[in-house]
Amino acid sequence: MEVSQTTIFKWGHDSALSPPPAYSLPRISASFNIEVLNSLDLGSALAGPDGQELWGTAPSVLFKNFATLGSRLDALELQSDDPEVDDIGDGIRPTWPIADLHLMPGLWKIDGYTKIRATLVDRFGLNPGRNFFELAYDWRRDNRVAARALARQAPRWLEEWRGE
Repeated sequence: MEVSQTTIFKWGHDSALSPPPAYSLPRISASFNIEVLNSLDLGSALAGPDGQELWGTAPSVLFKNFATLGSRLDALELQSDDPEVDDIGDGIRPTWPIADLHLMPGLWKIDGYTKIRATLVDRFGLNPGRNFFELAYDWRRDNRVAARALARQAPRWLEEWRGE
């Protein structure tokens, strides 16, 4: 296994205000592991039963939610949340981790997972869909539901990666 040093950024809540401090981590060029980016801090985009995104940072989603005075968001209200049930039957499903939002380009933005995703792929030579996966989750639900989804998917991803 070849190991070399690479610099990545330490991510924190104040990273948008000032450049984050850098630190070194070994870069591993050959790995028998997979990496999973879990969107627990910022959440994931959520789509409704019709597949239309209800919650997310895409300009079209923000516009629709603004134009309807937020009434589209009513569908996101949880009636109940049994942590032992994976599908609560409301048709809401997570699609992908929240992306960056540029409210006023160059002046005001909210950092999503875009930069950390690109850094992980670039610096560690990860291959999305092969040894790097993003776990979207329904942030309205108990984290145990997302943990079970990860427990179901990770062994399959790992087996496919190691079998290549």
